[in-house]
Formats: sequence, C-alpha cells, structure tokens
Amino acid sequence: MKDKKTEILTLAIGIAALPPIWAVLSPYLGITTGEDYCTLVTCTPFGVNTHRLLVRGTRIPYEEAELITAEITPEDVVGSTWLEKYVNGILTGITLVGILGILAATLWFLR
Repeated sequence: MKDKKTEILTLAIGIAALPPIWAVLSPYLGITTGEDYCTLVTCTPFGVNTHRLLVRGTRIPYEEAELITAEITPEDVVGSTWLEKYVNGILTGITLVGILGILAATLWFLR
C-alpha cells in the first residue's frame, strides 16, 4: 500500500463583519467577484436559534496573523459559560424543590 501525501493548507482569516440576520438568504453568502471571503454560519441566541450569525472574514497575510495572535493575552479570551449556567440552573431547581419540600412537611405536621 502506498503512502498518500496530504497537503495541509493554512489560511489566515481576518474578521471583516459579524452581521446577525433572520434568514440564511443574504448577500454575505454569495460570491463577490475579485474578493476572497470566508463566511461561517452559526445560530444565535443560544438555545433559541432564531437568528443566524455570520462571521465573515477576508484572507490576510499569515505573518500578520501571527503578530495578531502573539498580542492576544489569556485575559482577552472569553470562554463558554453554558456549562456554568446549566449547573447553576440545576442547583437552583434542587434548592427550590428542597425548600418547598421542607415548607410542605412543616405545614403538614402543624395541621
């Protein structure tokens, strides 16, 4: 069996626009003559997904991207908070059920 060579292409994309839209039909998704765009389509807001968020970028020199990346500090990076919110919601629900259970038990014994 022969080894197959895999060519890895690395592109540096600079973010050009972040327009939220209602439908996927948008001029941002079409081909623009003479331009080199990359568009990522994702859903927003989280859990509802009624809008589409387009992250549109243009190709930039790779050296420029390395400089931009080198300037980013860990404090600049925002992580996802969905797990934290999910756990907080579950703990809040458990707490409320516990309080209501204690209240119901107290009223039942006092009757």
